[in-house]
Amino acid sequence: MVDVSHEFVAEKLWLVVAVVTLPLTSLVAVSGAVLPEVLAGLLVTSIPIVGWFLLTPLLLLFGEEIADWLVGADADAGDGEPAERPEDPVETLKRRYAAGEIGEAEFERRLDRVLSQEDGEATTDSRDGSRTDDRSRAQSSEYEDLLERE
Repeated sequence: MVDVSHEFVAEKLWLVVAVVTLPLTSLVAVSGAVLPEVLAGLLVTSIPIVGWFLLTPLLLLFGEEIADWLVGADADAGDGEPAERPEDPVETLKRRYAAGEIGEAEFERRLDRVLSQEDGEATTDSRDGSRTDDRSRAQSSEYEDLLERE
């Protein structure tokens, strides 16, 4: 459902605004007998300006961004599932400690290990000579260790 809304706002809303502007302007012009003359004149001039010269170009040019803002940025993740981001090892430790899965001593030991590994600097990998970041390597290995134990 969210994908359909996102697609509609991103790709088709500009057309709806453009098409609805003319009948809306005509309706206001015809209803001049019901509305005060000043209000009818103001609406007859402002509806096409807002509809055709403001909203239609904005929706044409920035439809995708407006759809992300209105419907949500996770709506275009492909299959409707929000993209999963790897959890920070420190946050995983906090969550597991709070849930009682690990004790205080184990929490402190793992936290010290993660924090000491995060302080590492970029080093050269001896196998291929490429630069790697000790911090990202440590985080991914700690994250894999935590997932294995769950």
